[in-house]
Amino acid sequence: MAFNKSKALEEAGRLVSQRKLPEAIRQYLAIAEKDPEDLSLLNTTGDLCVRAGNVPEALRQFNKLAAAYSRDGFILKAIAIYKKIAKLDTQSADSFLKLAELYTSQGLSREAREQYVQALAFCQARRLEGKTLQILTQLLSLDPSNAAYHMRRAELYETAGKREDALEEYLEAARLADRQRNATLAGAALAKARGIDQRHLKVLLWELRRAAEEGRFEEARQIYESAPEMRSDHEAKLIFLSALLAGGKLDEGLNVAIEAYRDHTAGFEPLDRFINHCLDAGNPDAALEPLKSVAELALDQNAEKLVNSLHRIAAQKPRHAACLDWMEEICMRAAGAAGWTEALEAIAKAYGEAGEWEKARRIYSGLLKTDEQNPHWQSLLNAAFEKQGEMKPAAPGEAARGSHAGSLEAKEAKSPVESHGSPANLRAPLSPMPAVEMDFSKEWQGFTSRQTSFVPPSAPATMDSDEEEVDVEDNPQTHYHLGIAFREMGLLDEAIGEFQKVVKGTGKESFPPNFLGACSLLGLCFLEKSEPRIAAQWYLRGFEAPDTDEETSMALNYGLASAYEQLGDSKAALEKFAEVYSLNVDYRDVAEKIRMLRQRQPDH
Repeated sequence: MAFNKSKALEEAGRLVSQRKLPEAIRQYLAIAEKDPEDLSLLNTTGDLCVRAGNVPEALRQFNKLAAAYSRDGFILKAIAIYKKIAKLDTQSADSFLKLAELYTSQGLSREAREQYVQALAFCQARRLEGKTLQILTQLLSLDPSNAAYHMRRAELYETAGKREDALEEYLEAARLADRQRNATLAGAALAKARGIDQRHLKVLLWELRRAAEEGRFEEARQIYESAPEMRSDHEAKLIFLSALLAGGKLDEGLNVAIEAYRDHTAGFEPLDRFINHCLDAGNPDAALEPLKSVAELALDQNAEKLVNSLHRIAAQKPRHAACLDWMEEICMRAAGAAGWTEALEAIAKAYGEAGEWEKARRIYSGLLKTDEQNPHWQSLLNAAFEKQGEMKPAAPGEAARGSHAGSLEAKEAKSPVESHGSPANLRAPLSPMPAVEMDFSKEWQGFTSRQTSFVPPSAPATMDSDEEEVDVEDNPQTHYHLGIAFREMGLLDEAIGEFQKVVKGTGKESFPPNFLGACSLLGLCFLEKSEPRIAAQWYLRGFEAPDTDEETSMALNYGLASAYEQLGDSKAALEKFAEVYSLNVDYRDVAEKIRMLRQRQPDH
């Protein structure tokens, strides 16, 4: 006899109505065997197994269904089923982990994190250390600034004998906790790191940085000098340099800046730190000191950064003319490097402000040879002529015929690049720096005596813990469809939570696309939970949306009437059903609702 699915479902329904659950389950299983494509049978069977107290079979059915939904791309429905599984399965964290994975795939990082936290609690309670470590790694991928998670992962590494990994994690926990001003956790993490290896370079670096940041400069010196590896480590030098500058030890700072640069020419940061400190203190002449020592090397390795530094120094107008002359020579030798013309222009401006208009005119003339049509340089040159009493401006192409004093005087027919060769060959030895009567320490006496705040060297590109994690705003549409999936699976509380996320934060001028649908479904969910008063509030909220069409108004009024009916307010329910009836007499069962309510009226 051919299989009659409709008749079989009818029989299964009859058995359920008679509360013969084991027989009904067997019937549904038989139907599913005949029609394995009907996934709804798995959900129905699972629900019946729960009612019958057969949790293992319920889990088997739900797991089959969740796997099928995941395989076929119905991710939101799969999430809803795994939610059911998580409520039933008390022996495994797998459902939490699967939910976290699925939430992550939908861009719902907050929800994913919540599932990982539940899985973590489950595994920690059962001392499943291997699984706990895996979950912590996943959590930290979503919340990298959580110091407590780093601390816990460090403890697990230490238990597993992974001492180097443990030390790294303890130090990261200490760094993050310190940023969050959690002194207790920071101290505990650092003590744990010391317990593993108190002479480890990274432990010493952390202590050096901490001492410098807290203004304990002599202690910072002791830490820096306590181990040979500290004196050869670039990061340690940068921290110590910042400590010296903040502590007013500028002579030593100069030496450390030069040493750090020579050891690590790929980075200009040591020189930048020293220069910035001097410029902030208003002493551009002192800012030149490290550049004088490394100019040859910097021309080869960092010409652009060298030129940029000269530009910044020139903008503060060094007090000694010899400094400007030397800066001009360096810029000419760096011709072709990005920013070299801007730096020369700044030097020319400094010459002018010092009354050295002949030198300023020399630079503007040289610049015009590289670009004869540059109106800005032409106007600057004209101004220089006027300052010298020559009121007639030089014409384009002739502006550079004036004398070019010093090293350029015999080369006035050539541009700065032509005078010194191509950028690739501008490496002749520097002219000796003219003596400037300046005792280094005395020159800085006005600003070395006061301590300045410590500026730590740039840290690796990791998220600082005092920066709040910024989640990308969740897509309301994803929450809306997830809520529908939860409701279809009978998970009303979960559905309500998702619909509430859709309408959260909405106002009179801001409504997400699914606002009306979410309000209506919230009303329906609360009606199904026998909470008609709350349901009515959500139906009324739906009317706040602009441009509500006739069909939407009927749906909201029908739901509101149903809520009033459940509350026992027949008069209000009849009034709202009547509004729907006036627009469409065939809308759902509105005519029957009105008939029944009128029969209940006292005067009927």
